[in-house]
Amino acid sequence: MAFNANTVWEVRVDGDDSNGGSFNTNALGTGNTDYSQQAAAQISVTDAVTNATTTITSATANFPANCVGNGICIEGGTGAITRRYVQILSRTNATTVVVDAATGLTPGTGATLKMGGALASPGGAFNSLLVSGNVVFYKYNALPFVITSTTQGATGGRISPTNGVSYSGYDTTRRLRNWDANRPTIQLDASLSTTNIVSSTSYALIESVIFDGNNITLGTGCAHRGSTWRCRFQNFTNGGVTDGAATGITEAAFCEFTGNSGAAAAQVYHGIGCVAWNNSATPFQFVASARDCISFGNTGVNTDGFSASRKFWNCIAYGNARNGFNLSSAAESAAYNCISEANLVSGYVGNSALPFVVNCADFGNSSGRSGGNIRDLDPINLSASAFVNAAGGDFRLNATAGGGALLRALALPATFPGGGGANYRDIGPLQHQDSGGGNSGGPVRVLQPNTWSLVG
Repeated sequence: MAFNANTVWEVRVDGDDSNGGSFNTNALGTGNTDYSQQAAAQISVTDAVTNATTTITSATANFPANCVGNGICIEGGTGAITRRYVQILSRTNATTVVVDAATGLTPGTGATLKMGGALASPGGAFNSLLVSGNVVFYKYNALPFVITSTTQGATGGRISPTNGVSYSGYDTTRRLRNWDANRPTIQLDASLSTTNIVSSTSYALIESVIFDGNNITLGTGCAHRGSTWRCRFQNFTNGGVTDGAATGITEAAFCEFTGNSGAAAAQVYHGIGCVAWNNSATPFQFVASARDCISFGNTGVNTDGFSASRKFWNCIAYGNARNGFNLSSAAESAAYNCISEANLVSGYVGNSALPFVVNCADFGNSSGRSGGNIRDLDPINLSASAFVNAAGGDFRLNATAGGGALLRALALPATFPGGGGANYRDIGPLQHQDSGGGNSGGPVRVLQPNTWSLVG
């Protein structure tokens, strides 16, 4: 019997892969308690009795009345049970529970049973039991989870996502789409090479995790075909996040990329609200599109702010070692409402197909606005920097005439077709906030450049 779709799993640095590790949230409404949200097991005994049915007994377990829904890990004993994760469906009494599966529970006595408590390995054996709808939570700790094995499903092994499953880091707010300041780190061990942390062709959500490649040889972060939200990818030498199946559906949203080398940090199809800095290879090579992304201070003689993407919308390239936007890799490339400033070669570079650069701004690029081979429509040539404090990572538009002030409320489309109304969006990803006065639909939400979170 498969685990319930409403099961949540807990993984902690101080957990144990022999703990129960899971809870069926359907049981919360009937007064039960989730004991997976703690490091140690709530019950740990060595006298469990199995009989090849779904009934498990233990003379010393003292199963509490609120135990239904909790996960159990059972192994060993005279039945030589291979480690098995099950969930409690019902409690008969303090010594007897009924679980969701009989498979593997061969008759025997003296088995080790643990109920509750978090697991320890992000890529551990429990991953093979996940079903669509499950959520795996990684609890923040100052110490990282360390991937020590290239084998998926092993203790310390790599993660293999399952279709429809969500994987979420958290500190204090245990839910999807949390914005906790602290995120757990999953790191490749220094002894490994030519491997990745996440590898799958399944469609899954991974969010709020710091992935650290530890600068191992040919280390990759996530190779999968799902969505990656609010993750940081650092110290990878062969890509931070890549498409696992060339499907055209992968995305990275609100992610950070820093300290990466050797290959582009982001190689998925779509990038939304991402930021890259201090990488020694071109960080952004989104296959299809980049929207509201910022690439700044990336080093290396061949490092552009952006390249390879077919379409750029409302992006910033600042202070990169070569070009701001390199549109040379695809005939259908185009840039709209972008800003290219202080890059060490050109602002925008195209190819023989003459890609469009539309309503885009430039200032202070060492070799000028264009490196050639673009169709430059409605160019905006600034006479001053556009930003409040680019050196400090603050890319809000300033109020300087000929600088940021010129880009306010200038983004396309100025008016939506079909009578949709006027648009007052600024050029670039960060929108200025007017003070006082009335409003036409609520306060502006501003992407904060230090935390990369929306406020307002």
